[in-house]
Amino acid sequence: MARVATVAGRLFRLKLSVATVSVVLRRMGWSVQQPMLRAAERDEQAIADWARHQWPGTWRPARCRIRRNGLTRVAR
Repeated sequence: MARVATVAGRLFRLKLSVATVSVVLRRMGWSVQQPMLRAAERDEQAIADWARHQWPGTWRPARCRIRRNGLTRVAR
């Protein structure tokens, strides 16, 4: 949660406590759950191939407009 608070502080110029970040994320439907281990069925070669060949064509940066009170995404 501390890393999320740091990122929010940098983006929105706010100083948020870890407890506040936790409450806000829960209200948004987010959780802090992380898998303890990687799946046994995980195919590292398939993941590397996908990242090399398919991912570059799917990613594009979001267009954003900076406002005084924070970051607002612009519709495409």
